[in-house]
Amino acid sequence: MSPGTARRHPVAVLAFDGVQLLDVTGPVEVFTTANAYGARYEVTIVSVTGADIRTSAGVRIGVDGRAGDLPQRLGTLVVPGSPDWQAAVADRPLIAQVTGLAGRSARTASVCAGAFLLAESGLLDGRRAATHWQLAADLAGRYPLVNVELEVGGVAADLYEKLRLAQLDLAIVPDTPRWADMLRFPLANVRNGWFCSPTFSLKRRRLAVSELGQLTLLSQSGDSAAGHVMSKWLERHGVQPRSILTCNNFAALGGMASAGLGVACLPNAISDELVTLGMLREVHVGPVMPPVRYVAVARQDALTPFHRKVIALARATCNYRTRYQDVGAREPLVNEAG
Repeated sequence: MSPGTARRHPVAVLAFDGVQLLDVTGPVEVFTTANAYGARYEVTIVSVTGADIRTSAGVRIGVDGRAGDLPQRLGTLVVPGSPDWQAAVADRPLIAQVTGLAGRSARTASVCAGAFLLAESGLLDGRRAATHWQLAADLAGRYPLVNVELEVGGVAADLYEKLRLAQLDLAIVPDTPRWADMLRFPLANVRNGWFCSPTFSLKRRRLAVSELGQLTLLSQSGDSAAGHVMSKWLERHGVQPRSILTCNNFAALGGMASAGLGVACLPNAISDELVTLGMLREVHVGPVMPPVRYVAVARQDALTPFHRKVIALARATCNYRTRYQDVGAREPLVNEAG
């Protein structure tokens, strides 16, 4: 399917009395702005009864119609939140509508405290979820079946499944054979190395790859693309690690290495700064691990001019050689633990 003939993607935003104004207008602005760059989102604001609603700020929002009159199949359902989330989850017609619309949507998303409405409907049972950090404890306490996380990341297996099910339009990931049935657009190469604490006990600073097998290695899991690349590289060299501790957060892996828990496989963009700060030192391993190629991945039937613009922007502006786009504007890394 060519970009010009890509199907329109219906988006429904379910508004209700007491909703946070920004939780409605923010997503609507994002989707409609994307349309100006070639996306094909068809955004509708609805309420349970079809009547206009008044936000928590006192601003009245006109809706496009009644939630029950939406098309049978939706692309995306957006559930905004409310400062008074207790009243929202007690609104049984609202929760029933959330449940019904989610069952008709290819993907369902909440904004901030909207996670409480999804949890009340049972949609988050057994799943990972995030909300505003000030509400995380309330969400976890009220809904013990929900795995509440302050930060939810996506490993490659999760991203692939979401792309396949049209729950995600585009992903930027390390390139692996997993993405063979998707459109792939090369972005940049990222070099990785091996790093440990300056106090970590090593006989020498230069090791053969076979010697890594005798150490505790710190790496992303095999479900992540970066972890998959590392494990395949070790496998090609006949290395079976004695012990591996996994974490799908590079910054956390850097912290684990600086704490002396093992030798970490890290991108130079993460490790170089920690080496400069004296928190890590490099372990030179031969042969050198090849760079990891990052790509933008999309489904063939979902690619629009908007997605192509995002890919071009990523290719032009993403700096894979530094940990952050503006390192100098941040506090030093050693202060971030607090």
